Amino acid sequence: MAATDPLRTSARNRADGLLARNVIAHLAGRPLASYRGRETRWGSVLGPEQDGLRVFAPSGHPFRFPAWSVRRVLQPWVVRRGIYRGVRRG
Repeated sequence: MAATDPLRTSARNRADGLLARNVIAHLAGRPLASYRGRETRWGSVLGPEQDGLRVFAPSGHPFRFPAWSVRRVLQPWVVRRGIYRGVRRG
């Protein structure tokens, strides 16, 4: 039900919705949908580093976000509120 693509892009491409639909389909005895990863790849391979975050475009060209922007903008506003829709801290 939760199989992902070989490059593990399912988390950043919101495959959690597919997982939820597949659980409901399984319980109802209906066929499961397959995950199809995007054709283009993007993202950070390494995650945040001391000097910031490098994000790679599909062309392989890296874009660098300075460390202050990762801590003050990217994590709280884009990741927590935008991508994860307001997950509260534990």
